[in-house]
Amino acid sequence: MFKKKIIIVLSIAVTITVLGAIYAYSEFNRKTKGTKDMDTAFSLNATSLISEFEKDFIISNSKYLNKVIEVEGTVKSVEDQTGYTIVFGDSSSSTSIRCTMDSSFKLGFKLKAGQLCSIKGIYTGFNADDLGIGSDIIISKSIIKP
Repeated sequence: MFKKKIIIVLSIAVTITVLGAIYAYSEFNRKTKGTKDMDTAFSLNATSLISEFEKDFIISNSKYLNKVIEVEGTVKSVEDQTGYTIVFGDSSSSTSIRCTMDSSFKLGFKLKAGQLCSIKGIYTGFNADDLGIGSDIIISKSIIKP
C-alpha cells in the first residue's frame, strides 16, 4: 500500500515536471510577431490622420492606441540617429507623424524628402504641443509597405 502511494506521487511529480519543462522551452523559444505579419486595423492618408489629431487628440489617441495602422503620405524628412525615423507632414501644420523603423529594418532604399511612401506600424502615443514647437504622432516598429 505504501509503495503504491509513492509510485502515484512520483508519477504526478514527474508529469508536472515534464509539462513545466515543455512549457518553459516553448516560451523561451517563442518568436515575436513582426509588424509585417500583423493585420492592419486602420489605413489612412497622413494629412487626414494629422487633421484628426489636431481636431481632438484625446478621442484619436484612444481610437488608435496600440493598433496597427498604415499611413501613406509625403515624406517630410528621414532621420538617422539611434535608428531610422521617417517623418510625415507638411509645412502648413506643426503636427507631424514620426515613424520609428523596426529593429530588423535595413537601409536598402534611398528614401528622400518629398517622396510618396506607405508605412505600416503600431501607434504608440501622441506628444502634445506644449511649447509651440509642434506635436508628434508616434508610430513604432514601422516597416515600409511595397
